[in-house]
Amino acid sequence: MNIVNSLTLRHLKENKGRTLVTTMGIIVSVAMITAVFVALSSFMNLFAEITYLGGHYEATLDVNQTQLEQIKKDGRISNIGIMYEPENDSYCLTPDNITKNTTGSFYTFDKVGITQNVTGEYEGTLPERENEIAVEQEFIDKNNLGWKVGDIVKIPVGSRYQIENGQQFKVNGFFTKNEEFVTESVQDFKITAILNNNPGTSLNCSIIRCFDYSLHQATDSDFVTALIQLKEVNYKSLDVIKDIIKQNNIENYYINTDYLEMHFAFSEDSMVLTSLLPLLAVVLVI
Repeated sequence: MNIVNSLTLRHLKENKGRTLVTTMGIIVSVAMITAVFVALSSFMNLFAEITYLGGHYEATLDVNQTQLEQIKKDGRISNIGIMYEPENDSYCLTPDNITKNTTGSFYTFDKVGITQNVTGEYEGTLPERENEIAVEQEFIDKNNLGWKVGDIVKIPVGSRYQIENGQQFKVNGFFTKNEEFVTESVQDFKITAILNNNPGTSLNCSIIRCFDYSLHQATDSDFVTALIQLKEVNYKSLDVIKDIIKQNNIENYYINTDYLEMHFAFSEDSMVLTSLLPLLAVVLVI
């Protein structure tokens, strides 16, 4: 070993130019490889934050009362919000003159679900009780309402329908042409927050209202959407969510794979695996 070391040092001294170039090449190569992985990590974290703006949860599960109580006891879950779809889930400020600006559907959450979905800037405090609402500023401006935080407002509540080929279809989300609105009641709501284009909800909904799930006697025939957050989000998270779904016999669900992939929890049909990682391999080879 001493002979090899002595021979190596002699060659390095005799070929100073080549030694310098080789050393610089090693330094640059290590720096470039390190930079590639740092850039990948930064990109994944940035994309994860962008994806997460749509809602602070890793999966949504359609569950009945029994299933809801079971997943609440799961130690792998840190937070569970509830999204509820009441029968009368829409509003129209002017029922006699239905327009795009005055008509829409509520997003109805419990107070945990509201904190999970309101990730942008807002004025006031988020709704925590039934009949408290958060309203988009753009909605107020377009309808010349002059609503402010603390105001109690009357809003016609009911259902939106569209008739096609003699059949009646319920409508929610985006406004559609020739839709009809059936008023069930005119309710008083207290505005506790005014939103400023909240990511994830502002595109489809201008009013978020609070629903206190504990005040309603639910049965196993009543399904709600549980928005779950895991205690740890890492490369095992996809398997954890699938295990929760399997253990509780949940049939309808949505997994936020876009967000999970940014934490290296890849699915079998991952776009990251098929596009980003091959590009990363090419860069590393170069």
